[in-house]
Amino acid sequence: MAMTPAAFERWRARLPLIVVAGVSWLAILLLPKGERLSFCDTSVSASISTDRLLFVLEGLSALTLVWSWMLMVVAMMAPMLTRNVAHVQARSVPSLKATGTIVFLTGYFAVWLLAGVPAAAILISIEWLQPAAHLAFTTALSIALVWQFSPVKQSCLNRCHRLPSLAGSGTHFVRSIFCYGFAQGIWCVGTCWVLMIVGLVSGEAHIPVMAFLSAVLLAERLEKPVRPVWSVRYPTVVLRMAIFRLERLVKFAPVQVPNTEN
Repeated sequence: MAMTPAAFERWRARLPLIVVAGVSWLAILLLPKGERLSFCDTSVSASISTDRLLFVLEGLSALTLVWSWMLMVVAMMAPMLTRNVAHVQARSVPSLKATGTIVFLTGYFAVWLLAGVPAAAILISIEWLQPAAHLAFTTALSIALVWQFSPVKQSCLNRCHRLPSLAGSGTHFVRSIFCYGFAQGIWCVGTCWVLMIVGLVSGEAHIPVMAFLSAVLLAERLEKPVRPVWSVRYPTVVLRMAIFRLERLVKFAPVQVPNTEN
């Protein structure tokens, strides 16, 4: 079956983002442990005491922290931007599609770069106040569960679906697309921040936990906006897709006919 023009545009936007996310995950896995995820490695900040706090902070390279944080952010967030990037490309003139995409991503990831500062402070505070790893993880998970079901979280998620009008060219082109990316970054941080903290304090299971949370965030991004209220939310779209695929597999599975010949 041939792709519709709209589906082709979405796929053209999705493929580079998937490739970038895949390369980022591969880089995370292949980097030596001493260089990998210094920001996210809870062994760096585990069992922080008052006497050791300044020592730990002095041992962290700012450049390495930024690199580690942004590498994980790109790996987790890039696949969720398909709809936004497709919207930017659809509103841009052909010669400015690539420029518009770069400007949007610059604005979006600039927010996450800034969010790394309070994220680092929260991570260190949790580890400092609760030296035991399981207590830090339990604390973060408890906050995450409350936040996930809150109307504020749903409000942020709803705003991630907004597709504003954009200047396709001219003097307002860069400004309108950068502001769109920056706004999307703000609402995405509001949606994802607490789950990111859960991943950061998950100890040796950090990478698989982050991969799982990335799938959860991607699944909830597929949901349609709903009224912000306190409610238990789960990824209905992904569940329906999984059930549909399972039904097709069962329907078209080869059936073995028993041999009745003697």
